[in-house]
Amino acid sequence: MVLNRTGLNFTNTNPIIISTLKEFYFPGTRGSLGEKHAHMFSSSIEEGPGSNELEIPLPMLAIVATTLHSALDDWASGERKPTDFNAERYEDVYNAHVTTLKTIQKKKLKYHRLMSNLYNAASSKASIRSTNMARNAIALLNLDAMEE
Repeated sequence: MVLNRTGLNFTNTNPIIISTLKEFYFPGTRGSLGEKHAHMFSSSIEEGPGSNELEIPLPMLAIVATTLHSALDDWASGERKPTDFNAERYEDVYNAHVTTLKTIQKKKLKYHRLMSNLYNAASSKASIRSTNMARNAIALLNLDAMEE
């Protein structure tokens, strides 16, 4: 999610969300949680285009957002002071993320695109770092100045 002048914009999801999904669920090793629970990934679109595009389940994204919230809390003072990550401390944060995602879910196609894009980015074999490095390198190229 990125914040802009018009509010939250989910078209460009923060890479930390994708990196966290990848780290916990799709690390590229056999027996990963994503592989073990592949049956949990489906589409919220029942038929037509998009119906075969897998999505990150809502609770999975909500818990990832909650863990990131916890990590930010650890640094709230400017120095890292680890907090306990437990239901008592973070249940309200988790529920707030669920509520936000359920609100987005009412716009079926937009919700599907968000969750499917997250699934594709997190489950891909390419790392976020290598993908960003390639994009940055390509942005620096002056293809018009190259000989044919």
